[in-house]
Amino acid sequence: MKDVYKGITLLLLAAVAGVLSLSVEDRHWNMPFVKFDAPTQSQEISGIQSQILAGLDPSTITQPTAAGKTGLPNCFQGKIARDKSTDLFSGAGYLSVKAFDEMFIEVKGENAYLLRGAFETQSASIIEQLPEDILQRMLSADSDLQCAKIDMYLAKIKR
Repeated sequence: MKDVYKGITLLLLAAVAGVLSLSVEDRHWNMPFVKFDAPTQSQEISGIQSQILAGLDPSTITQPTAAGKTGLPNCFQGKIARDKSTDLFSGAGYLSVKAFDEMFIEVKGENAYLLRGAFETQSASIIEQLPEDILQRMLSADSDLQCAKIDMYLAKIKR
């Protein structure tokens, strides 16, 4: 029973300490390496809000993030990497576009098409033809020359 009283006492002391720490009025302690610029942040936020209300897309006019590019590429191109040089489509060039969670791949010079599903990262299935809207996107991506250049590793190609 004494352990219960000790626990309750510790909880009460923690609660009192929390209330006392929150009751301190001045929350800007004297730290020369930290600057508290609240007015400029609120002005910046109100500026972004007014841009949104005016109909502008703030993601197109703001500075790029530290993470790099803000948008994902529409298409990819490069070579298909396989385990052995004798594997199907090993070293062949490709062009791909994403549609929802699937990636449609055109193997250059082979007149073949692959489909990589939503949860497939290293495998793809051979398909006979591309859907019409995907074919149009492939043609525009091929002429656009804005595709991300990256080699695609495929461990398994299903027939």
